[in-house]
Amino acid sequence: MFKYEKAYRQGEILIFKVKSLKGINIRGRNYEKPRRVLNGVIREGEKEGHEHKIVIRTCLECGTKNRLPDIIDENKAPVCGQCKKPLTIEKSTATLEMFGEETGALKTDEPVTLIHPEHKKVELPKGEYVVKVQKEATGKNKSASVKD
Repeated sequence: MFKYEKAYRQGEILIFKVKSLKGINIRGRNYEKPRRVLNGVIREGEKEGHEHKIVIRTCLECGTKNRLPDIIDENKAPVCGQCKKPLTIEKSTATLEMFGEETGALKTDEPVTLIHPEHKKVELPKGEYVVKVQKEATGKNKSASVKD
């Protein structure tokens, strides 16, 4: 286990703010290789457009600081209110790496937002985070990831 400063939740996604990711074994027992996620999607949803996704609020193209609505429309990707460019982490300083399907690491030098069309947005200050997908018991000694 690890010590965390603050915990955030959006549906089945749990995010823990930590002082540093150094020394934390977030890969678990399987030691999967990290997979860098440029589009910011932590978890795909059951329906198209229902992913849990990290987006930036400050546009990289024009520098506008954007306010995102509490609930994001599943048919519209968040865009800058000024220049209409996508607010993805792809070209930002934020990095999201996933180890398999249920554990990840997020590092960001700027505030970011976790969005999903059925949940309120979660504002994350700059920092380092451990990302976990909640599991549910499916039988004796068995579990499965929760998906919404």
